Amino acid sequence: DGSLCLLDEDVVGAGLLVFVGSVIARFGGRIVMVGGLLAMGVAIAAMSLVGAFWQFGLCLFLLALFWACLSTAAITAVLAPRFARRRSLAVGLALNGASFAGLVVVPLMVWILERHGVERGLPMLAAGLLVVLVPVVWIALGPHRPVAPGPGPGASVEPRAGLASIIRTRRFWSVTLPFTLPLMGQVGFLTHQLALLEPRLGVQAAAWAIGATTGAGVIGRTLFGALADRADVRRMTGATFLMQAGCLLLIASQPAPLWLYLACAVYGLGLGNMITMPGVIAYQELPAHEVARAIGLVYGTLQVCYSFGPAILGLIRDATGSYSPALWFSASLITIGAVLLQLTRPREAG
Repeated sequence: DGSLCLLDEDVVGAGLLVFVGSVIARFGGRIVMVGGLLAMGVAIAAMSLVGAFWQFGLCLFLLALFWACLSTAAITAVLAPRFARRRSLAVGLALNGASFAGLVVVPLMVWILERHGVERGLPMLAAGLLVVLVPVVWIALGPHRPVAPGPGPGASVEPRAGLASIIRTRRFWSVTLPFTLPLMGQVGFLTHQLALLEPRLGVQAAAWAIGATTGAGVIGRTLFGALADRADVRRMTGATFLMQAGCLLLIASQPAPLWLYLACAVYGLGLGNMITMPGVIAYQELPAHEVARAIGLVYGTLQVCYSFGPAILGLIRDATGSYSPALWFSASLITIGAVLLQLTRPREAG
């Protein structure tokens, strides 16, 4: 039952992602993100009072709502129109916040729960997070403004694109398709990373390798975010895909521990690109009248697809008795994505 509930949370989160871009375009990022924070606060506090299974499911629904309102799609929809020239860097730095928060907030949460217990600790966490975050979001984002000025007299107005019409367009799939398979491979690898490294390195050393992957992800997201504003985004992202595929092949060859550490760190340099660049490319290539609605649809589609990655890699591991074929499979998915990035390039982009 718990597994089904968690699966439902993922499905609900993906469904909500489809609409988050258009809701932000209509009401503004401040309203949407504060609403998501309030949903999080209620869910966390309510978990201390859960006494029935349906109550736990309701809390998970509220957490899914919070996640959608502050997801990568929401962050991209809020920041991308504000940073036309340094869009990639702005989005990358914002997403790095989640990585840094994991280093600070998670230990703080554990300390509070150990000191005060669940019944008192969870409401304290909810209150503290809301007191800190709601004013920051409310002040930083400011009042809602239209993304673009209205058309002048006599100018034609593009019709508002519906989700069904967007998903039937080639341009939507030219942004989404190149990232579906690579994200499936990446999420699968990250989910199984500890299990595949532990037999070779031991638990503690494997944890350090995972830390190297995550730390390099922060560096890589910042570095590539800065470069992407001055480079061909598709070509640069494709190059990072090939770099990651090479690292997976190196890990699959079962090299010495030093090479395993190096492969994990270099792989991490491209970690953030797969989740950051779909939104950046969408804002570069999709028409202005449909991009706000399309951005959530892009990330919702990607989430549904990459959620199968861990299961597929696990099945390959179980069928072959080794993680090497699973890593070869992941590397193949990422390589296909690098090729698709170039094959689906818009014609006008050359």
